[in-house]
Amino acid sequence: MRPGHSGFTLVELLVAVTLTTLLCLLVADVTARSVATVSTACGKMTATEKLDRLHQQLGSDLAAVPWTTDRVLLQASEAGEKWRLTLQLPARNLGWDEGASASSWRTVTYEWEGATGNINRHDSAFGAVVEPGPFLTGVQELEIRWLTGAGGMDEGVGVWQEPGLPSAARIRMKVSGVWEERVNNEIQAAHEKGRDFSLLLPVGEG
Repeated sequence: MRPGHSGFTLVELLVAVTLTTLLCLLVADVTARSVATVSTACGKMTATEKLDRLHQQLGSDLAAVPWTTDRVLLQASEAGEKWRLTLQLPARNLGWDEGASASSWRTVTYEWEGATGNINRHDSAFGAVVEPGPFLTGVQELEIRWLTGAGGMDEGVGVWQEPGLPSAARIRMKVSGVWEERVNNEIQAAHEKGRDFSLLLPVGEG
């Protein structure tokens, strides 16, 4: 009688190794898909947050443009991948001292450069200038058109004052899905994943 033996045969070992390898590949694939899904979701959320930030601040500034004055209230210019917007707003909209004269004015300026992808916002009043750094980062493309005239004609640049103010700003932009000032090594990757958005912001006190 042949003595019994324990252990695995070569065929059994090969089957076990094959199954283990397949299982590892499956886990790796599921993990990679999960990471990609989370990354995409986070990118969309970040891009939406950027859009909301511009919507809230620029929308508030444009809504504060007064309807009755004889001064130039809105100036927009663009040259290549550079864009600039200057607004003249009553200083009372800052919510500062109620004793501030109604004739006091502040100048709010937005500037975008395609080379940096930054939008800078400067707010000045009573001789003081506040420059907190980039207002928004990762803006890869920016196009703003102003709805003017009874026919709603679009204009890209111009100088306006009451009663010829545009009725609204039509904004089209592409933004990245990361906060570049926090993750500098992802700027290039983020630029390859830009997301397109559009806004329509009313101009003038409602």
